Amino acid sequence: MARQNGSVEKEKSMESWIWDAACSLRGASDAPKYKDYILPLIFFKRFCDVFGDSKELSWDVIRGKTGEQVTLILRSVADKNPALKGIIDRIDYNASNHGLREIDDERLQRLIEKISEKRLGLQDVEPDIIGRSYEYLIRKFAEGSGQSAGEFYTPGEVGAIMARVMAPEPGMEVYDPTCGSGGLLIKCGEYGGKSLKLYGQEFTPATWAMSKMNMVIHDMEGHIEIGDTMNHPKFLRGEALMQFDRVVANPMWNQPDFGEKVYLNDPYGRFGFGIPPSGNADWGWIQHIFSSLKDDGKAAVVFDTNAASRGSNVKTLIREKAIRAAFLDRGYIEAVLLLPENLFYNTAAPGVIFFFTKKECKDILFVNASKEFVKGSPKNYISSAGIDKIVETIQTRKEVEGFSVLLGISAIKDIDYDLSPQRHIPVDAAMPDWDLDHLRKEIESTRAKIEELHAVTESYLGKIGNLLRSEPLPEGWASCSFKSLLLEDFSGEWGREVPGRGLARVAVIRGTDIPDVRLGRVSGCPYRYIKEAVLERKRVREGDIVTEISGGGKHQHTGRVLYIDRALMDANPPLLFSNFTKLLRFDGSVVLPKYVYYYWEYLYLIGRIARYEKQPTSIKNFKLDDFLASERICYPRSREKQWEICRVLDGVIGEQLAIKGLANELIAMQFTLFRDLLNGQRILDSRF
Repeated sequence: MARQNGSVEKEKSMESWIWDAACSLRGASDAPKYKDYILPLIFFKRFCDVFGDSKELSWDVIRGKTGEQVTLILRSVADKNPALKGIIDRIDYNASNHGLREIDDERLQRLIEKISEKRLGLQDVEPDIIGRSYEYLIRKFAEGSGQSAGEFYTPGEVGAIMARVMAPEPGMEVYDPTCGSGGLLIKCGEYGGKSLKLYGQEFTPATWAMSKMNMVIHDMEGHIEIGDTMNHPKFLRGEALMQFDRVVANPMWNQPDFGEKVYLNDPYGRFGFGIPPSGNADWGWIQHIFSSLKDDGKAAVVFDTNAASRGSNVKTLIREKAIRAAFLDRGYIEAVLLLPENLFYNTAAPGVIFFFTKKECKDILFVNASKEFVKGSPKNYISSAGIDKIVETIQTRKEVEGFSVLLGISAIKDIDYDLSPQRHIPVDAAMPDWDLDHLRKEIESTRAKIEELHAVTESYLGKIGNLLRSEPLPEGWASCSFKSLLLEDFSGEWGREVPGRGLARVAVIRGTDIPDVRLGRVSGCPYRYIKEAVLERKRVREGDIVTEISGGGKHQHTGRVLYIDRALMDANPPLLFSNFTKLLRFDGSVVLPKYVYYYWEYLYLIGRIARYEKQPTSIKNFKLDDFLASERICYPRSREKQWEICRVLDGVIGEQLAIKGLANELIAMQFTLFRDLLNGQRILDSRF
């Protein structure tokens, strides 16, 4: 049912206010970095305005207070209200990074006063409006969070499709084993009403807190547990898994974390369809989800498109294909939906939604919705009409030329269990076409954007470079050797390949992993097992710097460097560094470690690091001790000035990521066109 115009305008006003509040700290570009500080305060404001009279809560108790006082007040409130434990009391608003406050008292009070502008009580704003506005804020955070966005956010359109196809009925139990910020459960709650019983489990503490807040803000009761679902599922009945009417999930795609022993030693009997490969848990998650369904239950799960076809048309036995075949042969797959490209915030790749049923299904509906999108920035989206079209097609199981087709199980067996919708539904040539002329225009547009960003980046680097090379040093600046700032250093560990008693699982950073880890991608790191005591001693901390001291070959340079920020420090599994790298801890009381990192990166970019390479064998080594003793770092004595320079250089990194994003979009566009041309799914006009 369409909402009234007044409601829409009120929602837009609420969205603008809530985003302005988030931006009040350091501006729109930095707002996503501070989501863990911002979300609890908006949640607390809602809680105070709804329950203030009955629970002796008052928003005014934190107005005009220091960060330390705000932290103590929120912890005291949580102690008196167990429902708020772990939600509003997990953030330290007085936190500092090497002597500098993350959020100083002035900015914190600016944020608090901005949030104070609106009352959020039940008489002031309806739960659906504040819920949608809160969801809008989470989406805005996802836009600026890069690879990490996939940990907490599934696009709203995808959630709407899954909820409507699942069609949960009043009183049903709905479960998400990897619930993130709770968006999929909330979509089900919006569809099925308040009598739905919602259950979710989330691994990351900050995201778990976000999900708990999101439930309350949406006026929904959700049972959200924290923990590792695959190894330690929290929803049990006795010693067996609890089973649900509906399951919705968007697990990490191609997750490499789980070895064979997790599956072989499973106490819940989840993996009877087969053991997934240790490097990819997609069909492991699907089996957990299927085991969590009641006998008449249904599930919707989002994965990478490769989960639908990996191993098909390969002569050797591929584990995933064998599991996929077992599901298909027993009639447990109802439909497979191919989504458009560039919907998800952590990848430009399209996703695919599998719809499962515990009741036997003799044929499968394939839907190719790859063209059902509206171009957006930074991401595409599916319109309301597009959502309606997709949902109606799946619910009625009807065939639409160029969009959907029903196939029997035997027909899919004949093509080696390939469940890719694009395999069965070629793109309709009558649809708007991306011809080569269109591709040329997109390339020119992208090239212009890339050149513009390069110019901005080079301007930043030029200014910083001129400053650092100036002689004599500017007034208020000093210099010293890197070695004089070094507090301690650690050699790396490689660990063991298999788990064992007293061993902890870690992701090991190699030199070759540094470029990807900088972008928040740790999935490519090898997973190993080390003694817990070693992990405690050598686990990375915020402000640590890891450098590559040995290359992988004669053409691979050494000396690349990685700065450990809070996200990397809190990574799961924890990060360690290999024996081809070294971890360095610098004295942050003189020079901010992040400034040290940027200065080191600058020396690497201008080729200075190469002076300290030696090659006694076919592998290059980095003469780290010589570098630390010989190279000097110049810096402003003012730590505030150091901080400001780091912020400028953070902006440079942001520009570089934007360039990389544009390049990835172009590559995805080219791949789509080439694939369709080579598969005969696009027709060239007479000019070609």
